[in-house]
Amino acid sequence: MLYRFDEFELDTENFELHHLGVALHVEPQTFDFLLFLIQNSDRIVTRDDIIEHVWQGRIVSDTTISSCVKSARKVLGDDGENQRYIKTTRGRGFQFIAKVNPDMEPVTESINQPYNQVTSQISKPTVFYLLVCGLIFIIGLLLFNQFQAAKTDNKSTVKNIASSDAPFTIAVMPFTDLSAEGNQEYFGDGISEEVLNVLTSVEELSVTSRTTAFTLKGQKLSVPEIADRLNVKYIVEGSVRSSGNRIRITAQLIDTLTDTHLWSENYDRELNDIFAIQDDISQQIANALKVELIGGTVGRAAPTNNMESYALYLQGHQLFLNRGTSDISQNVSNLEQAIDFLEQAVRLDKSFAIAWADLATSYIVLPSYFTSEYPIDRVVLPATEASNRAISLDSNLSQAWAVKSLTHLSQFQFQDSETAILRATELNPDNAKGEIDKAIPYQDKAINEMGFEFGRYDRALIAIWRNDPANARDEMIRFFRSSDQGTGDNLEEKLDIYAKSYFDPSLRDQAITLIEKDMEEGTDVTFGLYMLQDAEKIVHDFENTGANKGFILSRIYFPLARPLFKQKIFRDYLINIGLLAYWKNNQFPDFCRPAGTDDFECDITQAE
Repeated sequence: MLYRFDEFELDTENFELHHLGVALHVEPQTFDFLLFLIQNSDRIVTRDDIIEHVWQGRIVSDTTISSCVKSARKVLGDDGENQRYIKTTRGRGFQFIAKVNPDMEPVTESINQPYNQVTSQISKPTVFYLLVCGLIFIIGLLLFNQFQAAKTDNKSTVKNIASSDAPFTIAVMPFTDLSAEGNQEYFGDGISEEVLNVLTSVEELSVTSRTTAFTLKGQKLSVPEIADRLNVKYIVEGSVRSSGNRIRITAQLIDTLTDTHLWSENYDRELNDIFAIQDDISQQIANALKVELIGGTVGRAAPTNNMESYALYLQGHQLFLNRGTSDISQNVSNLEQAIDFLEQAVRLDKSFAIAWADLATSYIVLPSYFTSEYPIDRVVLPATEASNRAISLDSNLSQAWAVKSLTHLSQFQFQDSETAILRATELNPDNAKGEIDKAIPYQDKAINEMGFEFGRYDRALIAIWRNDPANARDEMIRFFRSSDQGTGDNLEEKLDIYAKSYFDPSLRDQAITLIEKDMEEGTDVTFGLYMLQDAEKIVHDFENTGANKGFILSRIYFPLARPLFKQKIFRDYLINIGLLAYWKNNQFPDFCRPAGTDDFECDITQAE
């Protein structure tokens, strides 16, 4: 079945959207949403209609629906202001308003295919880069404010400050702790974050990310100064004070151009009303700006009814988000304390799905900060148990599916990891599967703002790929300086030789000598091994690393690693861990092909 409108063609048989004959990359959920709107273009479809037909009745958040709408508009070159194709009718729903020319009468059966059928239609380049781009995207999001942070932006990169071109630009500042003991900061941060997450569902709002807004915490800036720093027209700020089972929250919406209050409210309630308060603040802000939350009202279910558990969760959650703000020792300490608080939270409420997801994430990222103390083998079991528990309680938690993908990958369970990656990115429509340039910004945020120094390896290898050895050297210098391995007098000179040896064979012997010395001293030599394309030593490094073996294995998909595939010891290793079998059951990378029944061969030329 073909549906044509303007210069577009929607092909339901091949699950493709074409523009001027060129196939566009469309996520399965976005495709289903577009098809449902087009098939029902004669009417306004409601939020409940969308959930029933696109998500098959599963419980999904308003933010997820809003993100799907934004993704659909983006692929069509549409937006919430112009609404050329998808029109929003406030309080009712959405309608596809362009003239559609179908080849036949619209079909009436369900547009949804079984999940494995839908994912099988993903284009070949998307599946090929799944392990490298999908994993960079996922670990970047897990490290950068988790999956909630991605929902603050419907562009292809993570947003720092709001866009001044948006109808409404807004920042939610951390609520000030006014408790007598001064120990309730986590409550204020938690309220701010929840309000921010709800406001991102509003199409007309461009919301500054939590990480950027929170960098101004404690600086005592005036409203105009905050507006100038964050490039926003509106600011939400407030305070929180709790005592026993009572909580007092003050919230206000400020127009930064006039420095006047558009709305303010004081809440003096029981502590277990905190979720209703958060929702009411979001709704009142939307009302004041005369914009609409998806579905008209919030009405989210409380994540837990145990307020002691919730308080512990908030403390653990904020510690997790605050890792990366200090040196490596403090970062690890923050994660260790986060795990302690989150374990207490789930002991008090075993059905607290989000707390289980946070616990799983805290475990799985520990090796990225302190591999020697927390090797992947030490954390994979508790991370697996926590992510499985979270999914059993709420199968729509993309964060838990992301952790699940990494735990499977650490054990070379490639098929299970792929399934989890696809599920995680399906639930979070603002994903970057298959496009490395779109995935990298998430990892960049994790490196720059969350202390994910391990990610500098990937940035260095990508720099080499882009013929920039100086930048690669600088990335590795920063990596080593962040650890106790960066104290050598000749560090910069050594890394410069490593980076240049990839391009200059005359430096190879010198690089080998330096690597052998580093190996004797127990210094990390992975970067040098990639530069020398030494398959035997790289395999040894894979087998003995304490990091997630599957994640670092994704680097073999980088074009600069292709010469390794010519070396039998490297191919044998990939065969032994099951990667060849995975390729056979799915598809080979576009530069590799089977060679007989139990081997494969690959091209080594780097594609531009």
